[in-house]
This record gives sequence, structure tokens and C-alpha cells, in this order.
Amino acid sequence: GVHFVSALQHDSFGTLLQHHLTHDLQLDMSTSVTLFHPSTAAPSSSSTNAPSSSSSASSLLSNNGRTAVYNCMIDETGEMVTAVADMDILERELTPDRIRSLLSSMVARNEMLNQSHGAPPRTVLLFVDGNVSAQTLKAICQFTTEHNSDRNKSRQLQFSVFFEPTSVAKCVRPIQANCLSQIMFMKPNEDELTAMVDAILQSTPSSSTSSNQMSVYDRLKLLIINGAHHIFLTRGKYGV
Repeated sequence: GVHFVSALQHDSFGTLLQHHLTHDLQLDMSTSVTLFHPSTAAPSSSSTNAPSSSSSASSLLSNNGRTAVYNCMIDETGEMVTAVADMDILERELTPDRIRSLLSSMVARNEMLNQSHGAPPRTVLLFVDGNVSAQTLKAICQFTTEHNSDRNKSRQLQFSVFFEPTSVAKCVRPIQANCLSQIMFMKPNEDELTAMVDAILQSTPSSSTSSNQMSVYDRLKLLIINGAHHIFLTRGKYGV
């Protein structure tokens, strides 16, 4: 199943998003929603009976800030011309402690199902985009790595992290968090690939190489040498 995690405000865009999740995508928010408030650090009891096999949504409902909004302009060929985004609520509310709590609950529910129904081993693919902070991304990678290395816990549940770089400014967060090797999949475009390579080169004082002097192949190779596993490079009209 699919489990969607985000942070919402009690505003018109938050209401619109919840309507889209429940009516258009038919995700179950009545039995599987995990509510966080800025004044508390633990999920509400509404999430404890959530069936891990069903599609569901967890929203961290905040009284501060605004629901995240992204606006872009595209040309007649479908290429983006410019964009503006307000994602502050995601960095502020999707904290390392809250995400670790959600992941721990997921593991606990899976163990409970396995004990009662003998559920088969499965792999959970965690899609994480660059709108979370570097600290939260690091916490996700640390949690999944520690879980996967625990033979007792990982027999029934394995995690793989898929990172969506989001933008040139945010794609460098795996390098900032020093967790590139803990991310199994990523999908940068060429500009994001260049920014990630530049971040690696800048963190290596002895390096005199510039990304401008490197081919696309050499940039991909540098990411892999520094720990990346599977890279899906998107190249606009040229495909992936």
C-alpha cells in the first residue's frame, strides 16, 4: 500500500489537499492519519490502529505558517520557465524526531501483523524529496540503515530510500547530511547533478577539478564513487 506523509496548515490549500487525498486518490485519513501539533512531540492515538497494508495518509497538522505551495510557468513545449515555492512548513514540522517516531510505528505495526498473520517479508520504498531538512534526511537514512542491519528486525521488513532532489538549491542535502551512500535511488536532472557534483568537489579541499570540465558520465561516476547507488538522470526532451 501507499502511505503519504506531509505537513498541512488549517488553510484553504490544506483543505484542498486533504480533499484531493481522500476523494481523488481515495487514501484513508479517518483510520490512518497521524496528527502532530507544534506543542507535542508524539503522534495522536488515531494512528495506532492503522493497517499497514492499506493506502493511507499521515499529515502533520500545524497551526504555524502556511500549507506548502509550488507555482511554476511552463512554455509551449512543456519546459519550465520559472518557479516559486513556499515549503517552509515542511522543513519546520517534518523534524527528525517526528519522522523517526513514524518509522518506528511502521516497524511496530509490521511486527504485530507478522505475529498475528504471518506476513511475508517485504521491502518498503521510502520516497523522500529535498524539501525536508538535511537533518531530517540524515535521520531517515540512519534509521533505515540501522534497521536493515539488525538481523532480528530486518527479516520481515527492509527499507530502501528513494531521493527526489527537487531543486538545485536542495539537491545537495544528501552531501550536507553525509548520507549519500545510504540512499538507494535518486532522480536528478542535469542541473541538479551538476550542483551535487560541485558540492562534493567543494568538500574536497585537495580537488582542483571543476564540474564544467567533466562530462555527464564523469559526473555520474563521481557520485557513485562517493556512495551513490542507482541514479536515474532525467534529461528533458532527451529522456532518462
